[in-house]
Amino acid sequence: MTNQNDDLRRTDPGFAERMLHFADVEVAQDPDTALDPQTRYLAILATLLGCQGTDEFRIQLARALDAGLTPVQVKEVVYQAVDYLGIGRVRPFLGITNEVLEARGVELPLPAHAKANIGVGNSANVLRKVVLQCLPYIGYPRTLNALSTVGEAEQAVASAE
Repeated sequence: MTNQNDDLRRTDPGFAERMLHFADVEVAQDPDTALDPQTRYLAILATLLGCQGTDEFRIQLARALDAGLTPVQVKEVVYQAVDYLGIGRVRPFLGITNEVLEARGVELPLPAHAKANIGVGNSANVLRKVVLQCLPYIGYPRTLNALSTVGEAEQAVASAE
């Protein structure tokens, strides 16, 4: 399997440099928005599912696994997406996930599959960081809308206390 980032560096070096710098340096390494690699990649994979970014999902899935995400965590993100996106939009991602996992020697089906409680108990600050880590994958308009929603939720919780 060819590395799509290597293909971009060959055919569109300016774009590849800008894209990779934006996602991997400007956003990922910003001390105000930095997240641990597992949380960051969970957010990125979920975002790519939501925006139907299959090609980028394949790239980021390999990076997520290299960063320590487990096959169970990856599968849980895909499984949970069905409730929000529908089977038709999620099935291609399940195929990509299975293909990548099997290529890495992971035997399917996985022996255990626990439900993840993503987002439970996270502070508004953590949620903001998650949204900002997804910026390169969803763009500024959706990021600003999500940040606004987090702010409104934070105010609602503060008012209820």
